[in-house]
Amino acid sequence: MIDLKKIRKELGLTQDKLAKSLSSTQNNICQFETFKKQIPLEIYNKCIELFGEDIVKRNLIQVENYFNELPKNPKNANKIQELRKEIKKFNLEMPLLKEADFAILNTDDCMHPRVLSNDYILLKSMNNETPIFGNIYFIKTNDLNSLRYVKKGNNDDNYLLVAENKHYEDLIINKADIINMFLMVGRMG
Repeated sequence: MIDLKKIRKELGLTQDKLAKSLSSTQNNICQFETFKKQIPLEIYNKCIELFGEDIVKRNLIQVENYFNELPKNPKNANKIQELRKEIKKFNLEMPLLKEADFAILNTDDCMHPRVLSNDYILLKSMNNETPIFGNIYFIKTNDLNSLRYVKKGNNDDNYLLVAENKHYEDLIINKADIINMFLMVGRMG
């Protein structure tokens, strides 16, 4: 999803002027900006056409930011489910995304050449499932946000995280340190 309000302000446009340039209404723009209404694919495409791909990419809302706010207390599981439902509401409706719960922009090259920097990574929530060793996961801890292969660690308390790019070292991570883990189900380059 894109932050249409941020794009509009960056370009110095009013809601009315933006609506006219996108062949929409001021009311629709207001609802898109407040996330009360999903932005249709034709509006995304028109934004890219009118304002350029760089501006649109720069104003993508990083869905992972929602997960930075997730409560660590298991008593707040309902809040987590509510956030996931909100995120799902704004996914682009494309067949490629049907298996994914959300997408984030990859910002590093530790999985290069398999996943490139600036590729969109399609992720599926794990719901406390045990990872399947050898698959690629996005792992979030207090100190790390990383996309890596997950393999069996040297004991039952940890995992081995392996990068595709040989310039990155393998990491051992304690299972208890993991805040969230998401399975990579695809990518868009």
